[in-house]
Amino acid sequence: MTVKELIEELKKHDEDTEILITSVDPTDYTYINDFGGIDLQYFIDDDEGGYLVDEEDYEEDYIDEDGDDDGKGKKVLVVNGGYC
Repeated sequence: MTVKELIEELKKHDEDTEILITSVDPTDYTYINDFGGIDLQYFIDDDEGGYLVDEEDYEEDYIDEDGDDDGKGKKVLVVNGGYC
């Protein structure tokens, strides 16, 4: 989902509606958490499915001295759903 798509979806709802984050584990137990915020991170796709790094680590590890990005990271917004 893109930011634009999220904004369009949120426009369909009352601004005072509370947001909760849910996820289901393999036993079908549903976890319900408060919305914990949004972080800008970089998704690095690798052979094991990928991982996230924050902006500071991305700049240190993936941008060279000339400021060139190696193109391995995709900028993403990550919704923090708390701990399960």
